[in-house]
Amino acid sequence: MATSPLGGWDVTRGSATTTALLGAFAGREKQRLEYRLEFFEQNGELIARLGRSSGAGMLGGAIGVARSADVFTELDQAVGTALTNARILTNAVHHP
Repeated sequence: MATSPLGGWDVTRGSATTTALLGAFAGREKQRLEYRLEFFEQNGELIARLGRSSGAGMLGGAIGVARSADVFTELDQAVGTALTNARILTNAVHHP
């Protein structure tokens, strides 16, 4: 995890080399996935935006893309739950 240029965090996991060599066969824990969590203010409200690169999972083919989507959903739910429990998040809007 590293601080992103806009404030927030860049979160990565897995190995880029292993993913490039093995694709989806790298497995769930070793497939390289990259996400960004940003916080900003809009109209007096704190906004938390969780995103992933448009090519997330592409090196793993169709299986890698599906796995990336599953991990993104898990991460979205975990972040949302943690921020809600901390009384930071009061509303969530999900975009496709």
